[in-house]
Amino acid sequence: MRTAHATLPEPERSADGRLVITGYGYGLYLGMFDGGPVCLHTGDNPGYRSALGWFPGGRQLVGLANDDDLDWDRVLAAVL
Repeated sequence: MRTAHATLPEPERSADGRLVITGYGYGLYLGMFDGGPVCLHTGDNPGYRSALGWFPGGRQLVGLANDDDLDWDRVLAAVL
């Protein structure tokens, strides 16, 4: 799951540049956060959004929101 099986043609970057997604494993987005490896899984359906992530230094994030307009870039910048 944490091995890239599909590489993005262009990395996706967060607004502040700290998070860079470069590929996709089996169910997880893979990349770098502040220079260390990161694995993320996000989800959304009308009315809610979710995220699960493993970050450098043993930090982990579980986020659930009942607002489908939530900006995960802003949340990550504030929490991490």
